[in-house]
Amino acid sequence: MAKILLLLFRSIQRNAFVAEGVQAKFEIDMLNLSHNMLTHLPEGLFPNTTFGRLQWLDLSNNQLVELPT
Repeated sequence: MAKILLLLFRSIQRNAFVAEGVQAKFEIDMLNLSHNMLTHLPEGLFPNTTFGRLQWLDLSNNQLVELPT
């Protein structure tokens, strides 16, 4: 069963997707960040521990000029 997460942001903090605590765990397959007017994504925004299962990421219709490496 795919888990889809749709989020609406104007800006994103670097630790937005960092799980805290033993019980906290994200298993996100699909992430839709489209239509948010994002101008940048901070380095380290997508930690492997959170997005190791990510298969689909939509960043369309934002104001991004570059992606973090």
